[in-house]
Amino acid sequence: MVKPTFYNFFFHWLCIGFFSVGGPSAQISLIHRQFVEKEKWVKPETFRNALNFCMLLPGPEAQQLSVYIGWVLFGRFGGLVSGLLFVLPSFFLTILVSYFYIKHGNLSQLEEIFFGARAAIIAIIVFTIWNIIRFFNFSFFWFFLSLITYLALSFGIPYPLIILISGCFGVIIYLLSFISKGLIESKLALRKTCTSKVFRESKLLVPSSKSVFIISLGIVIWGITFVLTYQFLGELVLSLYLFFSKASFISFGGAYAVLSYVFEFVVDGKLWLSTEEMANILSLGEILPGPLVMVNVITTFMVSYKYSDITNYIPEIGAATVVLIATFLPSFIFVLLGAPVYEKFMKIDLLKWFMKAISAAVIGILVHLAIRFSENVYLKGQVLSSLPLNIDLPSVALTIFAIFLLVRVNLSSFATLVCCSILGFFVQRYLNA
Repeated sequence: MVKPTFYNFFFHWLCIGFFSVGGPSAQISLIHRQFVEKEKWVKPETFRNALNFCMLLPGPEAQQLSVYIGWVLFGRFGGLVSGLLFVLPSFFLTILVSYFYIKHGNLSQLEEIFFGARAAIIAIIVFTIWNIIRFFNFSFFWFFLSLITYLALSFGIPYPLIILISGCFGVIIYLLSFISKGLIESKLALRKTCTSKVFRESKLLVPSSKSVFIISLGIVIWGITFVLTYQFLGELVLSLYLFFSKASFISFGGAYAVLSYVFEFVVDGKLWLSTEEMANILSLGEILPGPLVMVNVITTFMVSYKYSDITNYIPEIGAATVVLIATFLPSFIFVLLGAPVYEKFMKIDLLKWFMKAISAAVIGILVHLAIRFSENVYLKGQVLSSLPLNIDLPSVALTIFAIFLLVRVNLSSFATLVCCSILGFFVQRYLNA
């Protein structure tokens, strides 16, 4: 493998930061094409290991992959540079798009475009669910856990608690699997076997001095941002900073999964935004380059604008900046800590079962999110239990068309969203004629 100059490395990541549209799958493919196939700077097996590792972590997997590849080529400094270049161009474009949406979002032409985009978003969520099922090869047992998760969300159980309980449930199943495999014959042997295995695996997690430094630096950055937010941006932005900091540690399953948590907080809990506004925000996030979790930044910009007395957009930009830190700081820490010890990390069977249970829970979370969006898009705010249902058939047809584009035509999420937005524009024009 040929190692690039730092200039070439920097330039490639800057270009990727500006042009990586289409969601995580398209972004991962772009990174693979540039660094593995075209430039041959990274070995295929290294890339595969990096992707497997990042898929286990909470947060945006494509951005975490950029940090990992940067670490492979130029160490921790390279990981920091590549991760920032993947995020910052998207951040600046997000600020511009958010400003444009606030100034012109009530235009009838934009609403006609969002008509098709909202229908496509539901198809993309359904497609995401299908991809998770294929990736983890779930059995009926895990689907049952997904159903329990959906019911738990429907009854108002908090998202973080569901994630924690699901992960612990996976660990319990892992420990009980010793019985089904016939490895032990008594409760005493079970206790002894499990205890010794857990002890051996726990030794893999002993931190080094560099790891302690990275964690300490992350805590300092988070703390300074907290103090500055409290001092200059007010309680509203501080609550958003704390919320998205917490969300970044439990955002397993990608942006659509954590969006359910954001939806619960911003729409159902605080009533800051409507379901329609959240669907529009997600549509904007899909068409922008960079990680899809930039919807956190757009959401913060919108909320700050609606509830700020200052009209010069300085508070909105400040709020968006601190939420950017809250969203991506943990991802840098996770990768820069875990990349050097990846091989040891992957030997921890407890972790694999913990993550598989969380992935099963994510399916239930995504189904819950899809239904909430469906009630707004197809039923115009009606709930499924209310009869008679007034179904928006053009929106249903657009969603079916979007699924066809994703599954049969194999279009990216970005291309599907653009096609449905254009088609929705003409459908709305025809219906309103």
